[in-house]
Amino acid sequence: MPSVLTRSGGLPAKRPVKGYVTLRYLIDSNGTLFSPEVLESQPPGVLDLIAISGLAQLRYRPSEQNQQAIPARVVARFEVEVK
Repeated sequence: MPSVLTRSGGLPAKRPVKGYVTLRYLIDSNGTLFSPEVLESQPPGVLDLIAISGLAQLRYRPSEQNQQAIPARVVARFEVEVK
């Protein structure tokens, strides 16, 4: 199921714009996100920074099952709308 990120104002110059960004990132055993990478976006390159900024606001609970502290790789598609 896609996640939705909504932001008023800011980038891009032409608004409103809607699209999606598929991101790959890592989550460490403390729940911290790092190494975000854009895999695909539509429209290309227009909403990437907004999606990565929204990703930085996500919080994950620390893992209780990851005893070896191996980061988990996640691929997620975010629907983005700029009004």
